[in-house]
Amino acid sequence: MSSRPPAWVHWVSVFVEKVLPWIAAIALVLAVRSAALALSGQETTLGAWLELTSRVRVSRGFALVFGGLALLYGLQQRNLRRLETRRMAERMAELERR
Repeated sequence: MSSRPPAWVHWVSVFVEKVLPWIAAIALVLAVRSAALALSGQETTLGAWLELTSRVRVSRGFALVFGGLALLYGLQQRNLRRLETRRMAERMAELERR
């Protein structure tokens, strides 16, 4: 007698693990979109987005800080990528020696 569960149990678990979070995320986005449209009085998302972005005022200082932080983030990611490449090359060399 096998102690393995039936095949359908596997597919249900795959559905719950992989598909259900995406369905929940899409439902959440649609709910937020509907609420935002209702609050803004607009009929389309584009109209609401244009109204929102036309009201936002960005100072030059904020733009410089945001750009500087984005640059620092990019430099950090490049450094991490280089370190990871080096680490993986050393790991591959070690595994090939075995």
